[in-house]
Amino acid sequence: MDMQKYLELFVSEANEHIQAAGTDASRLAAGLIPLETLNSLFRHFHSIKGMAASMGFEEIASLSHAVEDLFDRLRKGGDPPGQLHDLLMEALDSTSAMVVWASRGEARGAITIDAKPIIQRIRDVMPPALKPASPTRDRAAAAPVSPAPRSASTGAAVAAPSHYECLVSIDPKTDFPGARAALVLKRLERVGEVVSTTPGREALQSPDFTGEILVALRSERTESAIRATIADLLDVRRFELRPAAAAGTAASRAEPADAAESAHSTVRIPTATLDHFLDSIAEMITRRGILTGALKMRDYHAARQTLGKLSESIDDLRKKVMLIRLMPFEHISARLTRSVRDLCRRTGKRVSLRITGGEVALDRSVLEEILDPLNHILRNAVDHGIELPAERELMGKPPDGTVHIEVTRSGDHVVIAVADDGKGMDKEAIRRAALAGGFATEAELAAMDEKQVFLLTTIPGFSTATRVTDVSGRGVGMDIVRTRIEALHGHIAISSRRGAGTRLDMTLPITVAVIDAFVVECGGGLFAVPAGSVAGVELVEPGRIRRTLAGCFLASRDTGEPDTEVSYTPLVRLDEAFGTPPAAMAASLDGGGSEPVQVLAYQTNGTRGALAVDRIRERREVVVKPLGSPLERLRRYSGAALLDDGSVALILDLVNLSRHQELTNR
Repeated sequence: MDMQKYLELFVSEANEHIQAAGTDASRLAAGLIPLETLNSLFRHFHSIKGMAASMGFEEIASLSHAVEDLFDRLRKGGDPPGQLHDLLMEALDSTSAMVVWASRGEARGAITIDAKPIIQRIRDVMPPALKPASPTRDRAAAAPVSPAPRSASTGAAVAAPSHYECLVSIDPKTDFPGARAALVLKRLERVGEVVSTTPGREALQSPDFTGEILVALRSERTESAIRATIADLLDVRRFELRPAAAAGTAASRAEPADAAESAHSTVRIPTATLDHFLDSIAEMITRRGILTGALKMRDYHAARQTLGKLSESIDDLRKKVMLIRLMPFEHISARLTRSVRDLCRRTGKRVSLRITGGEVALDRSVLEEILDPLNHILRNAVDHGIELPAERELMGKPPDGTVHIEVTRSGDHVVIAVADDGKGMDKEAIRRAALAGGFATEAELAAMDEKQVFLLTTIPGFSTATRVTDVSGRGVGMDIVRTRIEALHGHIAISSRRGAGTRLDMTLPITVAVIDAFVVECGGGLFAVPAGSVAGVELVEPGRIRRTLAGCFLASRDTGEPDTEVSYTPLVRLDEAFGTPPAAMAASLDGGGSEPVQVLAYQTNGTRGALAVDRIRERREVVVKPLGSPLERLRRYSGAALLDDGSVALILDLVNLSRHQELTNR
């Protein structure tokens, strides 16, 4: 059978197992090895082995089999070898490299990466088979004792895992046979490991699915316990269970294993969510029919009511879809840990990476886009920030440096903070480099506060490094960080203390697909202002507006009232900011008119200001489309939105718009 059509599925699922194994591996560095972690690592490599064998990638299967054996011995009580974490990470790197090679579509068996050396090292440190666990063993250095498996119902010890073939037949009269079959698989996963399915899970949603599926199951439970698991399920017409060869069916069958776990091309969706989708679609179809009937009868009151209910259903469905796109930050934790480990090896430094808030979820597109910026930040932290062990000891610091990534949720945004305990940033060195490189004048530098000085490091080509290494010093890292973050409608802020370390905060939206925004008109153009940053909307009398040499400002009250303290907020005129024709509010802003001006007050990422526009058209949700090259370099915009009438509204980046206006007014 031609397996090439399953290649993309194999690569996707193998990468997810590698990613998850890397996350588990990060727990090994702490010394304590929970049994749960050992079991998880064993399962990941067992799955990779079975899939690779099915596809004919023998090198991948052999390496995975060696690692699987190692963790099988450890979970049965074997003593962990020294440098277990490094050995595992090397095996993961080799496996990942071979999967990349396989993804190119080369002939099976043509992988040129030699896995034999790492396999031999794993065999050399393999604990003796079935070594009994020592109750006095140091728990900080070895795995906990693995008790004999016991039956969930009786508590009695059971035999080693057995292999079964399960034939499931769904009633062909049921409305959704694929969903029912998926529920059967979920139940079977409670009592064992689903090694493979025929057909694969991706075929369950196909209209050609016949309702029959053959499942290869590995379980410690008895046959009666397995049967009882699905006994109460509806629409299961037949369920046959028979023993299978212990060699496992994953390597012998031509169908790929569980396709629902792929990281990119497929998404794992709970059955309850699928049921909700179907209910929502049925409801929308019904309301569409009611709306059509009301329009035919010219009952516009009923049509408006039905349209409102239809809009509610669409909004609810959109929220469910957006939730499916969310993925926890810990999905990329293993790759960040690997990056720091590699950097330490190349620089001779000792750095530990701590990650908190890994359970916080972001849109998967955001998560994938921030991986490169985070790697650049870690590279700077290790190469420029953290000192060598001997230097740290002379300064009274521990020899091992620390980089801490903290992920927190703030409303509809996520804040990712990266902090190190290194030498910190030298403000004066940054000023000198900016002046020498022509990035800023002396007058501009004198007017900058500390945060603005640190942001100079994000200018393309800017660098304070006295030498260029293979790690950093070329002046491109922080520019990439800022460009990528702002392309995601986010912002960065840098703070540092000399000798104490540096902290970089990235504020990002949870999702970038749809935003709530005010659509405004100014100078004949349409703009969208993110509603999450808008603190208030008001009509402002001309008496509250002041123009100075430093620009326009909005007073907190009418300045005609005596004996009351007045505060001023920077006011941005969109017609001036974008060089559009004079707006309708120009006379009022220039002090010569009496008509009130529509203003949106905003506060975002520590920046406070107000926006003067001709007219606020509406508040609505808009679908965000990225600006392609070269428009993406216009930092005052974070994207564009196509409106219902076919017009395009540019989405304003309020932070960069304010910065641009400040520089213009100087």
